[in-house]
Amino acid sequence: MDSIYSETFGETLKFFRKQQAMTQKQLAAQVGVHVNTIWAWERGDYLPDTKGIVLELANQLRLNDFQSRRLLEASLTHSTLLPYWYVPYQRNPFFVGREAILNRLHQLFRLEPIEDRTAALGLTGMGGIGKTQTALEYAYHSLQDYTAIFWLNAQTNASLIDSFKSIAKVLKASPNVLSNHNTAIAAVLDWLNSHNDWLLIVDHIDNPEMIKPFLPAARHGTLLYTTQLPSLGNLASVITLEPLSLEESTHLLRQCNTHQLVKCQAQKSPSVEEENAALALAMVLGGLPLALDQARTYIEQTRCSLAEFLQVFEEHPLQLLNERDTFSDHPHSVVSTFTTAFEKLHQEQPAAATLLTWCCFLAPDTIPEALFTEYIAYQDPMLQGMKREALEFHAILKALLKHSLITRHPQQKTISVHRLVQVVLKGRFSEAQQKIWNERCIDLLNRIFQIDPDQIQVEHWSRYEQLLPHALQCVRQAVSWNKASVELGSLLAKMAAYCFQRERFQEAEPLYKQALSTLQQCLEPTSLDLAFVFIGLGSTQYRLHQFQAAESSYRNALSVMKIDETTDPSRLPLLYQRRALLLHGMANNMEEENLHHDILQFHKQLMELDHFHWTEFPNSAPHHVKGTGS
Repeated sequence: MDSIYSETFGETLKFFRKQQAMTQKQLAAQVGVHVNTIWAWERGDYLPDTKGIVLELANQLRLNDFQSRRLLEASLTHSTLLPYWYVPYQRNPFFVGREAILNRLHQLFRLEPIEDRTAALGLTGMGGIGKTQTALEYAYHSLQDYTAIFWLNAQTNASLIDSFKSIAKVLKASPNVLSNHNTAIAAVLDWLNSHNDWLLIVDHIDNPEMIKPFLPAARHGTLLYTTQLPSLGNLASVITLEPLSLEESTHLLRQCNTHQLVKCQAQKSPSVEEENAALALAMVLGGLPLALDQARTYIEQTRCSLAEFLQVFEEHPLQLLNERDTFSDHPHSVVSTFTTAFEKLHQEQPAAATLLTWCCFLAPDTIPEALFTEYIAYQDPMLQGMKREALEFHAILKALLKHSLITRHPQQKTISVHRLVQVVLKGRFSEAQQKIWNERCIDLLNRIFQIDPDQIQVEHWSRYEQLLPHALQCVRQAVSWNKASVELGSLLAKMAAYCFQRERFQEAEPLYKQALSTLQQCLEPTSLDLAFVFIGLGSTQYRLHQFQAAESSYRNALSVMKIDETTDPSRLPLLYQRRALLLHGMANNMEEENLHHDILQFHKQLMELDHFHWTEFPNSAPHHVKGTGS
């Protein structure tokens, strides 16, 4: 909710009064107070005694709903504005976004007709996504809609009992009632059962069955729950909170003054560098409110710029994600939040923890479920149960969803993991262990990518397209470690070949070059695999009209396309065909007349090979080379 104001109640009242061209005396007469009272309010000497007086001021000043809320928010002093109020947190001045969620809550709770005034909804989502803060903002935002607002902390049984005792004190329960937690709970439930239009927020539900005995039996009010569980059963329907948008994230990062609630850009225009840093940081943090708040707090405490923070974060992400003030409303850092969830997951369902680990070494979004059920299940002993039973796979997903560590997209049959979950969980491994996991992913993807050198298999394109971002992620990680392997070079060549077949030549060219660089670090320069990659690169460069570069690549292919006693005989027909096609293409397109003799010689050799059926050379540069398609 982007409704942050720096004005005091007095300043806000004075602004609206002057907007209506009213004097203090005129307003005092209409509200029924002494003129000195209006004067004292505007000076900030004290606030109105009740919410009703504030609403009457709004009525006499002809304020709309938005302006009335603004005046009411500026006047917030809980003990005077709501006689029955227990919310243990101050309003978050840096709360942004969630307009759609807050409007939906208001619509469902207050505007739609509800049988005998009962409503219940839950807010769910991963740790740090802002469930508590959204519920808190709704409480403050909806102050004028309820006669009482109470908060229960359901994280532990002890915190729940403490909440009931605090509410009982607000209800002015006798000392005898307060002396025993059972009588205090009973007193609060009796009050809720006999009163109307209250809001009860139940925060941090881990077990819906545990909370049911603590809920009022009568249906006279509104219940708002927060939980990481994907469902609350028959307790309530749930609304899933998604990460903040890029715009909302950058807005939160720009807010730099915790005391006066003023946006940075209101004071001065941010530099292009700061704008770019805010955008980059918002993308890196993935719209996670807890991470954004940690970044904002660190920036304020160190007085560093966004650009400085971004640079430090890129070098030490885990250290910064573990920064948290003990006095914060959410004292747990991003690191501790995700680490705790992962440890619980590992205890409850080790196979689910293993699947999540695989996810952490792939791209964060749209991970195909088939990758696990059709491939990884046959490779990883911890996940072998998935290849036998869909029920086993569902049990693993259920455990992951219980802790909100993944998002499942059933229509697309994919899952996603927040990028900061990846950062934190990968940080639990040493660099040597991370390299092993990276090698496992590269080996897996290299075996899945099977590009036919002589046939375009359109039926496999959708699968390869899904896997491409995950292969790119694995490649980037390996390159960052300066790792080179035959499997990595092979995977790069296959990725390039796929892009070539899809006629995405701008994507194919750098992949072919990277494949060459990788293979040259691993193989002898006479390798036939290296020659085929040179041919693929040359064909790609030819399609990009880079004719000189293509000729150079073709010549490099010829130079390494040697046949000796170590050459696999089964590859000879393919080798001869590729070289003949290559020479023919160079002669046709590069006017290399002296190459025709070589063509005739290879033609003769090809005709002498058993089981090889000669086809006429094309009249263009060769494209039917290993891994290049057509």
